[in-house]
Amino acid sequence: MSNKVINKEAEKAATRASVIPAVDIVEREKDYVLYADAPGVDKEKISITYEDGMLSLEGSVESASALNYSHQEFAPASVERAFRLSDDIDADKISAHIERGVLTVILPKKEKIKKVVTLK
Repeated sequence: MSNKVINKEAEKAATRASVIPAVDIVEREKDYVLYADAPGVDKEKISITYEDGMLSLEGSVESASALNYSHQEFAPASVERAFRLSDDIDADKISAHIERGVLTVILPKKEKIKKVVTLK
């Protein structure tokens, strides 16, 4: 691999921005709903993980490199955000969708177990 190619790839990596999306989290009776700003992020480029109480969002925005730009301000970017959440999340029921540049993650709460103790 030539130095020219290596330098070009290093230049691309150095110019890739990292974006922290704006997020709203709403608590409802049976779940939490997270809304994240994700304009230009395709659903195939989003990764959502939940492990040990930590919700992580990662994605990327790509520019149309096949175009011949006369001026370009929109640049490829990485989108990353992580949250420590309460222990009452039912991880098996987490769902998400993206529509009109807004990522919506539904975080269902675990059902509360009610136990009645009878006196003997």
